[in-house]
Amino acid sequence: MSHDIRSWVLKHNITHTAVNDLLEILRKHKCHELLPKDVRSLMRTSRCVQSDIVYFSQQQKYIHFDLEEGIKISIYKHYVSLRQEVRLNFNINGLPISKSSSEQFWPILAALVNNTSYTEPFPVGIYCGKIKPEDVNIFLQPLISDILRIQDNNGIYINGKLICVKVNAFVCDAPAKAFIAGIKNHTGYFGCAKCTCEGDFVENRMTFPDLKCPLRTDASFKNKTQPEHYRITTILENANIGMVSQLPLDYMHLVCLGVMKRLLQFWVRGKTNIRIKSHLLPSVSDAYINMRKFITKEFARYPRSLFEVDRWKATEFRLFLLYTGPVLLKDVLSKRMYEHFLCLSISIRILCHTRMCITMRQYAQQLLTYFIKHFAELYGSQHIAYNVHNLIHLPNDVALLGPLDSFSAFKFENFLYKLKKKVHTGRNYLEQVTNRLREAAHNVNKNELKTYPIITFNGTQNDIIEKVKFPGFSLSCKEFDNCCILSDGSIMFVEEISYKNHISFSGKSVTKKKPFFITPCISTNLSIILVSKTDMRHISSVNINQICEKHLVIESKCGDLILLPIIHTC
Repeated sequence: MSHDIRSWVLKHNITHTAVNDLLEILRKHKCHELLPKDVRSLMRTSRCVQSDIVYFSQQQKYIHFDLEEGIKISIYKHYVSLRQEVRLNFNINGLPISKSSSEQFWPILAALVNNTSYTEPFPVGIYCGKIKPEDVNIFLQPLISDILRIQDNNGIYINGKLICVKVNAFVCDAPAKAFIAGIKNHTGYFGCAKCTCEGDFVENRMTFPDLKCPLRTDASFKNKTQPEHYRITTILENANIGMVSQLPLDYMHLVCLGVMKRLLQFWVRGKTNIRIKSHLLPSVSDAYINMRKFITKEFARYPRSLFEVDRWKATEFRLFLLYTGPVLLKDVLSKRMYEHFLCLSISIRILCHTRMCITMRQYAQQLLTYFIKHFAELYGSQHIAYNVHNLIHLPNDVALLGPLDSFSAFKFENFLYKLKKKVHTGRNYLEQVTNRLREAAHNVNKNELKTYPIITFNGTQNDIIEKVKFPGFSLSCKEFDNCCILSDGSIMFVEEISYKNHISFSGKSVTKKKPFFITPCISTNLSIILVSKTDMRHISSVNINQICEKHLVIESKCGDLILLPIIHTC
């Protein structure tokens, strides 16, 4: 019973006051009278948090969690197979605690890089104060000490086996990267962290129009080539990492919250020559909201009004950029603006895809170069700011670190939201969060080992399957949730999933694939296709091993289906 209550408290973030009330009720019954009286005993709450807090100043405090212990718990929790090496992504970012206070957290988070399954970030340290940390070296010192100790020991021992631990990347937005690397901010004349481009101040904005400047390297950073780029030397340089190669651009902030958001703002309320005509905008927005019925469970949020674009989250911009935008904007934007937008959409789709980011990376580079050059012509040279300029450097980071989602901040942003929810009262913020995190560490449950495919049977018939879950997606027989790519490249719409001696799929196969667009490339090269409902034939049996990927299906006004492969992984 105690274990079940602990799991319930952690899963639903229940307050201690509510748990104490529950314990009081349960203990009135003889069968539960052995339960603890107090939630702190039940949850094994630490009694010495205050002594573990380090004060940088009277209003700035910090708590450090052991990196090695966090790695071990994460490996245990996520069933990560013990290879000879594990890699870590780190994230550092500011987090306002509440609207009524200037207090803010600056958590240091880490996450195992695992290409086969999702791994949740874990905290390495948390700073709390009314301003951001004043001295980056004091702030980073405990983390760097942990990293160096692990490096000196050649790794960590888990179950008697020595596991090499390597830093993969520090995934941060531009201000946080400038803070921890000791370089000029992204609004400075020498603010680009990837090349030596000197900015131009145009219409109260710092712009970076030059795309052919020499690239920065780890060696040039170490030698402080172009001194104007550097502010201070930080102890991050002591961690034996590449200060350019392992501090990549984060596409969540750069592309989704940066470029894509700015484009939508141009189209909704920009100048008359670039915005969607005012009499058309309400109907376009309504059409976008009506796309909700096509959005499957692989997506975190549904489409909402274009008039609320300033409130959209990063996942909503990603949905628009990679999936819904190319469908919605066709015949809405001018041909030139639409094809220009497609250059961004296609290039990011390529860089997100595990296979295409290798085979088509150079093409993505060409598309991004074209996009940036023509961005000034369409929207004004004053808007070639940090985010637009740095699109040119994304393919280089992909070449070093893999597809964009392997070093994006999406999973870290999700964890920051959960961290903020652990604050229940208006005082002792750091102590509250520390206690809740330690309770979770003391009561960690090993996640159920998932052996795919995971089958959900129909409640009334055990030979009829309702849903099959694969790594990264699920398939059912429901309309718009049943389209997949088979190993031979054919497209199938699943109509029935049955189980007798083995799992068998039956449905319809697409007989004729048409491109949805032909410029800047033929969409079928990206498996984005237009399908007529009449161009299908029945398939009686498909083995589960033939299913490779899932398609998002969007129905056009004329009844044709636009199919787009689902490629995001977090």
